[in-house]
Amino acid sequence: MDQLLYKPKLPKGFEQDDFDIDEWLRLSEENRERIKELDQKARERGSILYRFLYEHVLDGFGIYQIIKVNEKSCRVRFCTTDGFNEYQVPQWGETATITLEYALRSLSWRE
Repeated sequence: MDQLLYKPKLPKGFEQDDFDIDEWLRLSEENRERIKELDQKARERGSILYRFLYEHVLDGFGIYQIIKVNEKSCRVRFCTTDGFNEYQVPQWGETATITLEYALRSLSWRE
């Protein structure tokens, strides 16, 4: 099911100050649409594996994908943000193991 793993698109020169803002905006929108599509496909399978969690951080949110599910916990990986800042949950960082209960509750709030 690797086809459900999210891989963001970044504009050329994204790490530089002179990157193309129009390309960045276009790719940000494409990334948002791809996340919605992948989340819907994972949801239709009836599993939380590869679903997305939207975590509030400061004045935005970080988007994490569930990449492994265990009996009482799951592993999440930071994917992207709301498109403007690199908002990661400080306690989670790039990857984290969280309780399955928390993940299920977070997903239920979106549905």
